[in-house]
Amino acid sequence: LVKIYFFKVIGRLYPKNNWHKKLKLSQIQGMSYVDICKLSKDYYHEVVRPNILTPIIKELLNRKDENYITVVVSGGYSIYIKHFCEEFDVDHLVATDIKFSNNKCEGKISGLDCMNYNKLKKLSLEINISNEELKGSISYSDNISDLPLLKLTDMGVVVSKNKSQNWAKLNNLNEIIWKNH
Repeated sequence: LVKIYFFKVIGRLYPKNNWHKKLKLSQIQGMSYVDICKLSKDYYHEVVRPNILTPIIKELLNRKDENYITVVVSGGYSIYIKHFCEEFDVDHLVATDIKFSNNKCEGKISGLDCMNYNKLKKLSLEINISNEELKGSISYSDNISDLPLLKLTDMGVVVSKNKSQNWAKLNNLNEIIWKNH
Protein backbone atom coordinates (compact mmCIF):
# COMPACT_ATOMS: atom_id res chain seq x y z
CA LEU A 1 0.00 0.00 0.00
CA VAL A 2 2.85 2.40 0.70
CA LYS A 3 3.80 2.32 -2.98
CA ILE A 4 0.47 3.87 -3.94
CA TYR A 5 0.92 7.55 -4.78
CA PHE A 6 -1.76 8.67 -2.32
CA PHE A 7 0.14 7.15 0.59
CA LYS A 8 3.39 8.78 -0.50
CA VAL A 9 1.66 12.19 -0.43
CA ILE A 10 0.12 11.50 3.00
CA GLY A 11 3.54 10.43 4.27
CA ARG A 12 5.07 13.72 3.18
CA LEU A 13 2.24 15.79 4.64
CA TYR A 14 2.16 13.92 7.97
CA PRO A 15 5.61 12.39 8.46
CA LYS A 16 5.54 12.25 12.26
CA ASN A 17 2.18 10.66 13.02
CA ASN A 18 3.21 7.14 11.99
CA TRP A 19 0.04 6.60 9.96
CA HIS A 20 1.79 3.85 7.97
CA LYS A 21 2.41 1.82 11.14
CA LYS A 22 -1.23 2.16 12.14
CA LEU A 23 -2.30 1.07 8.66
CA LYS A 24 -0.11 -2.02 8.82
CA LEU A 25 -1.45 -2.92 12.25
CA SER A 26 -5.04 -2.58 11.04
CA GLN A 27 -4.24 -5.01 8.22
CA ILE A 28 -3.11 -7.73 10.64
CA GLN A 29 -5.67 -7.09 13.38
CA GLY A 30 -7.30 -10.35 14.44
CA MET A 31 -4.54 -12.55 13.03
CA SER A 32 -2.99 -15.13 15.30
CA TYR A 33 0.42 -14.66 16.87
CA VAL A 34 1.66 -17.82 15.14
CA ASP A 35 0.55 -16.58 11.70
CA ILE A 36 2.11 -13.16 12.24
CA CYS A 37 5.37 -14.78 13.39
CA LYS A 38 5.47 -16.84 10.19
CA LEU A 39 4.72 -13.79 8.04
CA SER A 40 7.34 -11.73 9.89
CA LYS A 41 10.00 -14.36 9.26
CA ASP A 42 9.10 -14.42 5.56
CA TYR A 43 9.10 -10.60 5.49
CA TYR A 44 12.55 -10.51 7.05
CA HIS A 45 14.03 -12.99 4.58
CA GLU A 46 12.29 -11.70 1.45
CA VAL A 47 12.19 -7.92 2.02
CA VAL A 48 14.44 -6.79 4.87
CA ARG A 49 17.46 -9.09 4.55
CA PRO A 50 18.10 -8.45 0.82
CA ASN A 51 18.09 -4.69 1.46
CA ILE A 52 20.47 -4.55 4.42
CA LEU A 53 23.52 -2.50 3.51
CA THR A 54 26.69 -4.59 3.34
CA PRO A 55 28.83 -1.93 5.07
CA ILE A 56 26.49 -2.01 8.06
CA ILE A 57 26.79 -5.78 8.38
CA LYS A 58 30.59 -5.43 8.24
CA GLU A 59 30.50 -2.71 10.91
CA LEU A 60 28.30 -4.85 13.15
CA LEU A 61 30.50 -7.93 12.76
CA ASN A 62 33.65 -5.87 13.38
CA ARG A 63 32.16 -4.40 16.56
CA LYS A 64 31.15 -7.88 17.73
CA ASP A 65 34.75 -9.04 17.12
CA GLU A 66 35.93 -6.07 19.24
CA ASN A 67 33.62 -7.26 22.07
CA TYR A 68 31.17 -4.38 21.80
CA ILE A 69 27.71 -4.94 23.23
CA THR A 70 25.39 -4.54 20.25
CA VAL A 71 21.92 -3.06 20.41
CA VAL A 72 19.45 -2.57 17.59
CA VAL A 73 17.12 0.34 18.30
CA SER A 74 14.44 0.57 15.64
CA GLY A 75 11.05 2.10 15.00
CA GLY A 76 10.16 -1.10 13.15
CA TYR A 77 8.35 -4.00 14.74
CA SER A 78 10.35 -6.30 16.98
CA ILE A 79 8.48 -9.32 15.60
CA TYR A 80 10.47 -9.19 12.35
CA ILE A 81 13.62 -7.36 13.48
CA LYS A 82 14.31 -10.17 15.95
CA HIS A 83 15.29 -12.34 12.97
CA PHE A 84 18.09 -9.91 12.11
CA CYS A 85 19.23 -9.91 15.73
CA GLU A 86 19.26 -13.70 15.82
CA GLU A 87 21.16 -13.98 12.53
CA PHE A 88 23.86 -11.51 13.57
CA ASP A 89 24.00 -12.31 17.30
CA VAL A 90 22.87 -8.85 18.42
CA ASP A 91 22.83 -8.55 22.22
CA HIS A 92 19.71 -6.38 22.67
CA LEU A 93 16.70 -5.41 20.61
CA VAL A 94 14.71 -2.26 21.32
CA ALA A 95 11.83 -1.83 18.89
CA THR A 96 8.10 -1.32 18.63
CA ASP A 97 6.03 -4.21 19.96
CA ILE A 98 2.66 -5.36 18.67
CA LYS A 99 -0.13 -5.83 21.20
CA PHE A 100 -1.61 -9.32 21.40
CA SER A 101 -4.49 -10.59 23.50
CA ASN A 102 -5.43 -14.26 23.63
CA ASN A 103 -2.83 -14.87 20.90
CA LYS A 104 -4.63 -12.49 18.52
CA CYS A 105 -3.30 -9.18 17.22
CA GLU A 106 -5.25 -6.24 18.64
CA GLY A 107 -4.10 -3.95 15.83
CA LYS A 108 -2.32 -1.70 18.33
CA ILE A 109 1.16 -0.96 19.58
CA SER A 110 2.08 -2.43 22.94
CA GLY A 111 3.79 0.18 25.11
CA LEU A 112 5.77 2.97 23.51
CA ASP A 113 6.16 3.38 19.77
CA CYS A 114 9.94 3.25 19.40
CA MET A 115 10.26 6.51 17.46
CA ASN A 116 12.10 9.78 18.13
CA TYR A 117 12.62 10.38 21.89
CA ASN A 118 10.73 7.17 22.70
CA LYS A 119 13.79 5.36 21.38
CA LEU A 120 15.81 6.74 24.28
CA LYS A 121 13.05 5.94 26.76
CA LYS A 122 12.80 2.34 25.57
CA LEU A 123 16.57 1.98 25.35
CA SER A 124 16.92 3.12 28.97
CA LEU A 125 14.60 0.28 29.99
CA GLU A 126 16.93 -2.21 28.32
CA ILE A 127 20.38 -0.88 29.24
CA ASN A 128 21.91 1.79 31.47
CA ILE A 129 22.36 4.85 29.26
CA SER A 130 24.41 6.90 31.70
CA ASN A 131 27.51 8.68 30.41
CA GLU A 132 29.77 6.21 32.23
CA GLU A 133 28.08 3.17 30.71
CA LEU A 134 28.17 4.61 27.20
CA LYS A 135 31.90 5.43 27.16
CA GLY A 136 33.26 4.34 23.80
CA SER A 137 29.78 3.72 22.40
CA ILE A 138 28.89 4.15 18.74
CA SER A 139 25.47 4.60 17.19
CA TYR A 140 24.44 4.33 13.55
CA SER A 141 21.36 5.74 11.84
CA ASP A 142 20.08 6.82 8.45
CA ASN A 143 17.48 9.28 9.71
CA ILE A 144 17.59 12.68 11.39
CA SER A 145 14.81 11.54 13.73
CA ASP A 146 17.53 9.52 15.50
CA LEU A 147 19.61 12.60 16.27
CA PRO A 148 18.99 12.30 20.05
CA LEU A 149 20.35 8.75 19.95
CA LEU A 150 23.31 9.70 17.76
CA LYS A 151 24.19 12.55 20.15
CA LEU A 152 23.85 10.30 23.22
CA THR A 153 26.72 8.04 22.24
CA ASP A 154 30.41 8.92 22.03
CA MET A 155 30.36 8.59 18.24
CA GLY A 156 27.31 9.02 16.04
CA VAL A 157 27.53 7.68 12.51
CA VAL A 158 25.07 8.57 9.78
CA VAL A 159 24.57 5.91 7.15
CA SER A 160 23.71 7.37 3.76
CA LYS A 161 22.93 5.88 0.39
CA ASN A 162 24.75 7.43 -2.57
CA LYS A 163 25.28 10.97 -1.21
CA SER A 164 26.11 12.84 1.95
CA GLN A 165 23.35 14.22 4.16
CA ASN A 166 23.71 17.86 5.27
CA TRP A 167 22.39 17.24 8.76
CA ALA A 168 25.26 14.81 9.44
CA LYS A 169 27.85 17.54 8.84
CA LEU A 170 25.83 20.20 10.69
CA ASN A 171 25.81 17.98 13.78
CA ASN A 172 29.47 16.93 13.54
CA LEU A 173 28.60 13.30 12.96
CA ASN A 174 30.68 10.77 11.08
CA GLU A 175 29.15 9.36 7.93
CA ILE A 176 29.29 6.16 5.94
CA ILE A 177 28.19 6.69 2.34
CA TRP A 178 27.19 3.52 0.57
CA LYS A 179 27.17 3.76 -3.20
CA ASN A 180 24.58 1.81 -5.16
CA HIS A 181 26.20 0.30 -8.23
